[in-house]
Amino acid sequence: ITFSVKVDPGYQGPLTNTAVISHPDLRSEIRRYAGAFVADMPDLQISKEAPYSVEIGAEVPYVIHVANLGQPATALVVSDMIPANAEYVADSATAGYQILGDQMRWFIDRLGPGESRTFEFRVTVTGTNKIINNQYSVTFNDGEVAIGKPVATYIGEPGPGGDVYLPIILKNY
Repeated sequence: ITFSVKVDPGYQGPLTNTAVISHPDLRSEIRRYAGAFVADMPDLQISKEAPYSVEIGAEVPYVIHVANLGQPATALVVSDMIPANAEYVADSATAGYQILGDQMRWFIDRLGPGESRTFEFRVTVTGTNKIINNQYSVTFNDGEVAIGKPVATYIGEPGPGGDVYLPIILKNY
């Protein structure tokens, strides 16, 4: 089944559709959902993954995700500052990177609607109790910027899901 919709001029935002298939031979009706986002310019999102905790001297892998939910974006530059108290692990970045001082950079000619890319690199922990990576972004179309949320990795602390100690309560009757 294919259908088209005409969107009012100037509208930007989500479009959703629900298809319902019903027939006496089916045990229950089947529902399928589809969605799209209408935009007249790129809508880039950037996020990063890192481990919750590591030991001092360990390597911290970073994975950056860039996704385009809008119109095509051109001349993209993904930038990430190597955090304080960490050193870049040589040749650990995905292809196409450059290092400018303490900054990692990747260049992308075009990112189309619905496309995404992943970029990776590693650093070695050199000290402190926490590494905060809060200076990463993607610049596109000659100046528009999308900025990522800060990511923290704790040094020498157990990660979530570790041991949990609960008190024992005794009650005398």
